[in-house]
Amino acid sequence: MKKKRIEAENLDNKQQRRSRVWTKLIARVAIFGGISAIFYTIPVPPFNFPIFPGQFGFLNIHLDEIPALIAGFAYGPIAGSLVLVIRTLVKLPFTSTAFVGELADLVYSFAFIIPAAVIYKQKRTFANAIIALVIANFVQVGIATIINFYLIYDLYNNMFFGGNIPFTKDAFISIIPPFNLIKNAIVIVITLLVYKSTKRMVEKI
Repeated sequence: MKKKRIEAENLDNKQQRRSRVWTKLIARVAIFGGISAIFYTIPVPPFNFPIFPGQFGFLNIHLDEIPALIAGFAYGPIAGSLVLVIRTLVKLPFTSTAFVGELADLVYSFAFIIPAAVIYKQKRTFANAIIALVIANFVQVGIATIINFYLIYDLYNNMFFGGNIPFTKDAFISIIPPFNLIKNAIVIVITLLVYKSTKRMVEKI
């Protein structure tokens, strides 16, 4: 009888610990999701800024992937993905692109955050973090280029410009890889600089 009572107490303690872990994880994902949403929705520097003048000035760099990347490194690819989903859901009511831009950004960010978090999870070292970020960078650049070529350019051209978009598809596609390489480099450098301190601060919550 005593043994059964002890086993029941141990099971209850395990369930309570598991519940606390999940509660903390949800809270931390919510925090990173909120920060990411702020970075994504505020259209002014340093949160959001263009790097190419003229007709490609709409290609803005936003730093919303940094909180998602930190969450992905700290708590795994699912956590990083949920941060991106929260960010996107917050932004949708303020869309100026009929949700096309936000959904495209979500796919591009998944292509960056998920590979980086999955690779880093295998071996949590600084060297592997660099490897994970480099691989994720090229995965994201490739996917973004393909999607823009086969879908986004024509979609924007037909939906918003009536077939008279003021630049050619070749010109647009030629600018996508350098834009993403610059954006990813900024995100990677800032993430590596703030990752440990930010993770420690959030884990005190």
